[in-house]
Amino acid sequence: MADAGSIIAIYDDYYADGKVAAKREIASQQSVAHIEAILPGETFEKVLDIGAGEGAVLDKLNERNLAKTLGAVEISTSVLRPSRHGKSLV
Repeated sequence: MADAGSIIAIYDDYYADGKVAAKREIASQQSVAHIEAILPGETFEKVLDIGAGEGAVLDKLNERNLAKTLGAVEISTSVLRPSRHGKSLV
């Protein structure tokens, strides 16, 4: 079993090089589509995205006004820079 340090090391630069940015964008679109399909017309007081990465899912939820308050938890330190929309996730 991997320890926390080795898991963190795997994801430490995951968002830094952009190699999987297209995949993450598609995955975020699919995640929000699944939420909307399962809970059509629902809105939420709070949403916490565990493993939020660069915040693509939260960004899409925000665009659709699906939650009043959005929160994020991410293990990778490479997302500590501002997101593509100029907003920091921390």
